[in-house]
Amino acid sequence: LESEKVEKSKSLERQKEIETKLFEKETKRAEIAEKTITELEEKFLSVQNEVKIKGEENEKLNSKTQKELLKSKEEERKRKEVEDEKLQVDEENWQLKRENEKVNYQIVRMKQKFGEKIVDEEIQMIKSKEKEKDNKINQLEEMNKQKDEQLERERSEKEKQKKRADEADERTKIDNEKFIRAKQEKERKEEEIKLLKEENSKLKQENTKLKEENRKSKSDIPENYPIKIHNPDPQDISFTDINRVQKKISKNQTKDNTVSLTQVLENGIWQMEAEFQNSQCIATIGIVEDSYVIPAGAYPWGSPYKEHMVVYTGKNYKGSIWQRGKEIDGNTQFSDNQIIRLEMDCEKGRLTFFLNDVQQPLFISGIKDKVRFIIYTYHQNSICTIRSLKKLVAPTSKHFANEKAIQW
Repeated sequence: LESEKVEKSKSLERQKEIETKLFEKETKRAEIAEKTITELEEKFLSVQNEVKIKGEENEKLNSKTQKELLKSKEEERKRKEVEDEKLQVDEENWQLKRENEKVNYQIVRMKQKFGEKIVDEEIQMIKSKEKEKDNKINQLEEMNKQKDEQLERERSEKEKQKKRADEADERTKIDNEKFIRAKQEKERKEEEIKLLKEENSKLKQENTKLKEENRKSKSDIPENYPIKIHNPDPQDISFTDINRVQKKISKNQTKDNTVSLTQVLENGIWQMEAEFQNSQCIATIGIVEDSYVIPAGAYPWGSPYKEHMVVYTGKNYKGSIWQRGKEIDGNTQFSDNQIIRLEMDCEKGRLTFFLNDVQQPLFISGIKDKVRFIIYTYHQNSICTIRSLKKLVAPTSKHFANEKAIQW
């Protein structure tokens, strides 16, 4: 049972260590995420500022483009007027050609009718007038050509401006997409941080709960106390430490001797476990008044020792309990290699006996004095191993039907 409790304590400590490492890992992860969010927020602000600048540039560009478009429309109107004029001139040229053909025909007829000289003079006059018209037509055509070239330059510039505006719109679109992606990434990171914070909060709560459970578990585990013993006869009795917890009491001679533990039982619940070997069942275990100093050669049924002691006896005695020298039957007497446990509840003034984990019916009640645990052995080579001395949180003894109290 004790090893199970120790194992449980180690398991809880391992679990606590794992949970602590997990908590530290998650905390570090949350710190990295928060740092990433800060960087994203800075990037987000930078992109937002860049988008704002691009927007202002686009507004300026759009304003300029609108002005150029108005100018282009005005130029387009003028070009159309020129083209209309050109069409009108072409129409006039065509008409002139038709008239010229008629004139030539009439000249031929006039030459035949009026004579060649008069006709030639008329022709020269007509040619002079036609030359003036041709010069005027050439001037108009040159003006049209210049207008066409100007319109072509304006159209080319308009296309360049449109291309620049489209490129600016595309850059704005890309910047907006970057802005949206950065915003989405920021929101995703914020959600991730929120989840991490919630997870960390849960881990902190679980860690606090585990600490509390571990604290309660530790408080529930009986505390081992060091075993120290008064030795009234060092020549007969010797002690040996075992595993830094247990203590072995060895008899070197065949004679009466009683030893007591130094621990004074005055408050709380105390428990001692012991096991006898080679005792030939001439051995007892019990309590003594703390005020009484046990001399060498003392035994629990002789005066003046018995007036200060109560003991639980081995099989070779008449009574299972000796109460201040009085024999009382009722408990199962112990043999060698059996585990005897005494439980002293100082708050209730009750001493309970256990044999191999079985609670015995006779118990001592009404103990108001400070007491100490005692052990008696007689034969040479007798051994009593005190397995443990503990202070409990709660008693292990119970009340049952055939129990019987013996007054201290």
